[in-house]
Amino acid sequence: MTSKTNIELLKVLGILVSTLPPSQRLNYSRKVLSVASPVSEHILLLLDTVKQMLDRNFSRVFETARRQFDTLCQENIVTLVIGEESYPLVLAHIYDPPTCLYIKGSLSEHFIQQNKIAIVGSRRSNKEGEETAFLFAKALAEQDVSIVSGLALGIDSAAHKGALTISAEYRNTCPTIGVLGSGFNKFYPPYNRELGEKILSNGGLIISQFLPDTPPYPANFLNRNRIIAGLSRATIVIQATAKSGSLATARFCIEEGRELFVVPGGIYDPRYEGSLQLLKQGSHLVTSVEDIFEALNIKRSLAKKVEVSNHSSVLFNLIQKERRIHIDEMKRRVPEINNIEEQLIALELSGVIEREPGNFIRICNT
Repeated sequence: MTSKTNIELLKVLGILVSTLPPSQRLNYSRKVLSVASPVSEHILLLLDTVKQMLDRNFSRVFETARRQFDTLCQENIVTLVIGEESYPLVLAHIYDPPTCLYIKGSLSEHFIQQNKIAIVGSRRSNKEGEETAFLFAKALAEQDVSIVSGLALGIDSAAHKGALTISAEYRNTCPTIGVLGSGFNKFYPPYNRELGEKILSNGGLIISQFLPDTPPYPANFLNRNRIIAGLSRATIVIQATAKSGSLATARFCIEEGRELFVVPGGIYDPRYEGSLQLLKQGSHLVTSVEDIFEALNIKRSLAKKVEVSNHSSVLFNLIQKERRIHIDEMKRRVPEINNIEEQLIALELSGVIEREPGNFIRICNT
């Protein structure tokens, strides 16, 4: 049996095991993580896990899993089975880790080693919360931290967008990771599909533990939140209501012994009710991204300097004239400047402009 055939068999059996009841999946996960086994031994463990299927129905079930794997390959979706080298260890060691991860995007060795921090919060956030998520994500991504979130509206979207705004000159290998509560063919929420495409086109990843045609059932989002917390060294909560799904992510984070940071807010603002409860329970209170760098001992390095020309003054004059302008409108107005993002970074670093959620640019208040 060739090495390639072994790997394919491992993935097909992994897909099959992922459909088993939780107790049987968990039994396999514990066994496979207990030893550094070669692929052949992982296959034997998988076969042992599905031995109850080794009857007249096994061939049918196995062929179904084989077809699913073939479809995943055709759709350029990577299948990672727990125990493989590329499967993130930080996720593999949580309670009941997913047997399979289905991934869109370009995997690299750097992704496995890279610091990952989750940013989560309310879908019904306000401008203050979204700006905080955006700026925290941007500052962390500039220090080679991958931002993990759930591709929902509100805080999640702002965090993904903040990570994507950093200049290509010093962008990390994987600026942000979106985790779905559905399969790729049932992308949810559908109005964030464009954001998902932007994540992929800028070196990020989208991950799901569900096969492509799995609908966004409510129960799936607890599993999604568990992956968000499980992938991450720490979780930052921004604007969590009393019933926010981000509280589940926070709970998983605490259960796995990871660091939980919470941004405080007004005591009469319902958007912060869950956040304040987490602070009462002993989570780290943070009022700036510097608090996170210090707590996690992340050494800040200066961003790579962007070369600027007189193009930056053209952009500044345009922003000054309009006071606030969307980046797409800027590109339409000055098509001759093909490195607008880099020029804007230079202006931001000089402190004369600032970026708002939604890719709007405005002159800094003086």
